[in-house]
Amino acid sequence: MESLVRGRVGFELLLVWFMAAGWAFADSNGPPDGFAGNPPNMNTCIACHDTYPLNSGVGGVLPGGISTQYIPSHLYNLNVLVGYVGREHWGYQVTVLNAEGESAGIFLHADSLSVISDHPVPEQDFIGQSELGVLPGEEYARWYFDWYSAPEDTGPLTLYVVGVAADGDGTPANDYVYSYSAELQEIGGGISGPVAYADTTRHDYRLVPVNTTRSWTERLYSVGTDDLVINGWDWFNDQYFTVLEPAGPITLVPGEWTDVTIEFAPLLTGSWSDSLWFDFTGNVDLGAFAVEGRGTFPLPPEEFHLVSPEDGEHVAGDSLRFQWTPTTNPDSSNTTVDFAVEIDTESDFSSSTFYEAGPDTSLALPMVEFQLNDLYFWRVLARDTNTEGRYSDEEWVFIPSLSAVIETGPSARTDSPIRVNTWPNPSNDRAVVTFDLPRAMPVEVAVYTVSGRLVSVLHSGPMAAGRQTIVWTGTHPSGLYFLRLTAPGISPVHAKMLVLK
Repeated sequence: MESLVRGRVGFELLLVWFMAAGWAFADSNGPPDGFAGNPPNMNTCIACHDTYPLNSGVGGVLPGGISTQYIPSHLYNLNVLVGYVGREHWGYQVTVLNAEGESAGIFLHADSLSVISDHPVPEQDFIGQSELGVLPGEEYARWYFDWYSAPEDTGPLTLYVVGVAADGDGTPANDYVYSYSAELQEIGGGISGPVAYADTTRHDYRLVPVNTTRSWTERLYSVGTDDLVINGWDWFNDQYFTVLEPAGPITLVPGEWTDVTIEFAPLLTGSWSDSLWFDFTGNVDLGAFAVEGRGTFPLPPEEFHLVSPEDGEHVAGDSLRFQWTPTTNPDSSNTTVDFAVEIDTESDFSSSTFYEAGPDTSLALPMVEFQLNDLYFWRVLARDTNTEGRYSDEEWVFIPSLSAVIETGPSARTDSPIRVNTWPNPSNDRAVVTFDLPRAMPVEVAVYTVSGRLVSVLHSGPMAAGRQTIVWTGTHPSGLYFLRLTAPGISPVHAKMLVLK
């Protein structure tokens, strides 16, 4: 077959045709049918791309994956390649016809770079490049697809191929077209009688929440010499799996196909598997679909955590970016989780506002959304399709300010030997303050609001060296407070304390 290359091929190519991106149709959903050089009109892309004669220039097309013979009812992995030095948009179209000019065999397994026309038998069927398949900017183009050959006793077939090497300027001018055809002789080894074929005969639904459904559709082809008669569908155990369509009985002539849609609806948790047996008339090569799935209770997204702004942080600038860790939806085949940031001036989020973030784990908001020096509570809601969602494990607060550094007295130095701890934090109406003194000294410990107003003096007077414990009690409004420790010769020490009611 390699000897059937058309044109002056200047480099190695594999089978191809088409009317590429330079043609108006090449940038859409594929080429129009009937331009593969096939009868009755024998049209090729030269009808539009007519600047140069057919099969001219230093390019060409070459088929691969099949010789000049074919085995009936056999799966072939084909490819098509086209090239021309200096061109950068590509396309192809292929058809296979019998002696009567009818479609022979079935095109299968096309990826996103190709489109199959899927006409009913015996109408001519074609495969060609998709919108993605024009492969702009590539030095050459190659497409892959499968072909299930015609059944036994079909006789000689003709393979028709056309390709275009386009300059990508959006017009049909200055593009090269190459045409190719070859006769395929039938040889022995085919299967007679009714034969069924499906690309995928096993399917795993994975996790499906109880009382919800998932469906799977697979195309079933008749590829034998006789009609394929399906009297009905027989399950080994049909408690969880159901054929939605088609309803039997149905008859598929050779070359026809039907889409079989199977639904999985778990009623209980657990793992389930089943086989769908085809009640065929006659002997067939394919007899069943195997399916499996696992039923599970609807589960919310897995736990996740807030990252920034940190709890009690003063924030400044033109915008404020919220960040949190990612999470997944454990009980769905679609594990995508959408997030929303919830913000309120009240700790119970009774009048909150939601800001949608989609699947991102961060969201920037303009600072003008917030009042300076006000206390804002925030958390994140992770939404899925099966539950009410899950909130972040934390609910934090932040304070918008003109400067991210807030001082309630003389500037604090980071070299202070005293470290203050508060517990619990957040607290309700009682907090324990602990710290260690390097020596005996007079100490003052006081609590202030974020605006600098004195709330309470917890201690003022001498203290011995070592571990010190002070308890702050009383009824205080929800909000952020600052504890300030001062002592002679030591820089003031500050600690944040959050009160939540």
